[in-house]
Parts: sequence; structure tokens; C-alpha cells
Amino acid sequence: MSFSDNSQPAAGLWSWSFGDGSTSAAANPQHTYPNPGTYTACLEVSTVCGSTQSCQTFSLSCSPPVAAFTFTDNQLSLSFTDASTNNPTQWLWDFGDGNASTQANPQHTYALPGSYQVCLTASSVCGTTQFCQDIMVNCFAPQANFAFTSDELELSFTDLSTNGPSTWLWAFGDGNTSTEQNPTHTFAFPGSYLICLSVSSPCGNTQRCEVIEVSCPPPQAGFSYSSDGQILSFQNESTGGAVAWLWAFGDGTSSTQANPQHIYNEPGIYEVCLTASNICGNTQRCSEIMVNCDQPVAAFSYTMQNLTANFIDGSANSPGQWFWDFGDGNTSTSSGPLHTFEAPGIYEVCLTVANNCGSDTLCQEVEIMTTGLKGAGQEELLLNLSPNPTSGMAFLQVEAPVAGEYQWEVFNSLGQRVQAGTGQSGQVQALDMAPLSAGVYWVQVRMGKYRGVVKVVRG
Repeated sequence: MSFSDNSQPAAGLWSWSFGDGSTSAAANPQHTYPNPGTYTACLEVSTVCGSTQSCQTFSLSCSPPVAAFTFTDNQLSLSFTDASTNNPTQWLWDFGDGNASTQANPQHTYALPGSYQVCLTASSVCGTTQFCQDIMVNCFAPQANFAFTSDELELSFTDLSTNGPSTWLWAFGDGNTSTEQNPTHTFAFPGSYLICLSVSSPCGNTQRCEVIEVSCPPPQAGFSYSSDGQILSFQNESTGGAVAWLWAFGDGTSSTQANPQHIYNEPGIYEVCLTASNICGNTQRCSEIMVNCDQPVAAFSYTMQNLTANFIDGSANSPGQWFWDFGDGNTSTSSGPLHTFEAPGIYEVCLTVANNCGSDTLCQEVEIMTTGLKGAGQEELLLNLSPNPTSGMAFLQVEAPVAGEYQWEVFNSLGQRVQAGTGQSGQVQALDMAPLSAGVYWVQVRMGKYRGVVKVVRG
């Protein structure tokens, strides 16, 4: 209430008594009464001339608050908002499930869905009113969902379930479980695992499962070595956390040491393989290693008697295997073969030698022709051929111990017969060389036990 001084003449001092035990010395005070009722207010004013007092009796009343509220819900959790009028100063909420609150705007979570009568009692000095409302509390079962990130064998899981689950049960597929909302789990081995998340609330429960491939990179095998003759020391240089090693030394022996030493019984080239392993898998690295090795160097020489050549191996560094290709379709594996060619000619003879350390090949052109030496049971014919060289006709004269017919043949440098015919000793035999290409040829004459060969150049 507002009080105004109307005293005449104007006072200099004021003393108000409001009838509820409160006072004031202001000229025109305001006063709030704590409760409605009948009060007698008195004003005493004073001047230098004296003092007077005036009293008035009056009644005060007010309206009680009118209780009202609204609410919002999120599953079983409800938020209540006071909507009462006439300024209540006290609130008492009854949530209908045995729980209560004196807050103006409380939140309340129900244990179970259902219909509840919620009542708000709003009070002030002016009185008390109550407002009740039946509320249906509904909820939905949580829907299980999750995501994950992986760091090799360690997986971090994130709960993405909806509808407010209150409990979680993870089954990782390897016999381990967790009740954390967002667990981290380390698997002992890589593989495929069925991961299941079960979520629950008073509204129900659901489950989601997913097959997850858990993997990690295997170690990368690598090694180096040092040698002292036939003694080799191997150093493991594998990366990626290898915990097991298997060495194959290429000679039928092996080792499971990380850094083994191995003695080879024989020099040679060996393929050494290291397999490095851990729980993530394994990889292998192989390398050819020369052990105390000198690769053979092919070399040979030969001697001849008529069409027969005696080949002599002159290779260095102790070959243990030989392969001769005589250039006429014939071969040999002897270290020093004796070979008879069917006809004169220039043959490319190749020798390949090998040992445990490798192989080498040497090829040489070998000119095969009769040397004028008599073979067993043979006599030499005397052959004259002119002109030599020739680009056209060549004339052959054969001198033999007896008169008679002979057979003549012309061979190229590959030992291939390119012409043939017959003639009479003591007579001149014409040979037409014009159809032949330029090169070296041999004319061979046979007359019974007699033989003769002459070289001719086709220009």
C-alpha cells in the first residue's frame, strides 16, 4: 500500500505505525502487508509548535494462485512447467507414482510406462489451489546400433543406439563381453568375429550383430649375411614385430633361430629363404647366395685326323659337368670326347661347362677336312682342282693307283652335300660352281678303299 501525508500545516517529522508492528519515518511511505486482514494505521506528525496523530482502520484481501502446468516427454522422462497464475510462492508436485517435488519446474523419470495422475498444489499467502491431470507415459524399446574403429587388433566401439538405452551388453565373438557403453577390446588373433550389442531399458530391449574382419599386417621378412669361406652368419632384418623365424638354407637344412650361423659342406649357389611370422601372419624372402664359389670358364682345344676330331677340355675353375654341341646335330657329355664328322666343313662347336657355382659356354668354328694322313685300310688319292678360287667352272683331276670310276661330292661349310656325281680317274671332271653362293667348299672323292679331299673357294 502507498500512504500519503495530508497534514496541515506541513509537518517536519513523520512517524508511521502500520498496524502490523512495522513503522516508517518517511513522509509518503509504501508498505506491503504479509497477510490479508484488518489493520489500523496511524501517522504522528510534529513541528516546533507540537505534534498530532491521525489513525485509520482498513481491511486488505488478495486472490490465491490458480494452479496449472504443462509438460513435455522424452520416453519415460517428463519435464514439467508451472503455469499457475497469481504468483504462487510454493509448489508441491505429486507425480502419481509415489514421488514428489517442491521445485517450480521439476523433471521426473518414471520407472515404467503407464497412466499417472499428476497434481500440482500452488500456494501463496493469499491461499492454495490444486490442479490434477491424467498423463499417459509411453516409451519405445531402444534400437541397438553401433560403429567401430580399428587399430590392428584393437577395436574401439561406439554405441549409436536410439530411444535411450540404460544398459549395454557387448559380446565380442571371442568369449569376452563388456557392459560399458563405449568399450575398447583387443583381440588375441586376427579373424572374423561376430560382434553383438544388446541394449535394454524399461521399455524393452533389442540386439544388433555384425561380422567384423579383424586383421593386422604380417611382419615383412628380410635378412642380410656375412661369410667366412663356407661359414655364413645370417642377420634377421625383418620388420613388423616378427616373433618366429624359419630359415631354409637351400641345402636341405633349416633353423628357427633369429640370427643363425650355418656351415655349407660344398661350395655352390644356394637359395636361402627366411619366413618371418607373428599372430598377424607371415611373409617370406628368398635370395640366391654364392658360397665360396668360382664359376667355371669354358675353354677347349682339339686335334684332327681326317674327319675325326679329338676335343680336349681346357676350362678353368674345376667344372663338374660338360655338354658338347658339335654343330652337326650330335652332342656329348664327356669331358674329352672323340667325334667323327660325316663330311668336311666348318662346324660351330660349343662347350658348356658347369659346377655348383654356375656355368659358362664357349663356341668356336672348327674346320673339318682330311689331313692327307692314311686311315686304317685306306689309301690316299691325289686331287688337283683349278682354277681355285673360282666363280664358275672348276676342273678336277684325280690321280689313283688304279684306273677306274670314282664318286665325287661337294660339301659346304656346314657339312651339307650340295653336289654329287661320278668320274673316271685320269680324266678331267668339270664341276660347275656358279650355282653355289660364295664361300668355302670341300670336294671329296671316293674310289673303293681310296679317299681324297680338296678345299675350293667359291669367289
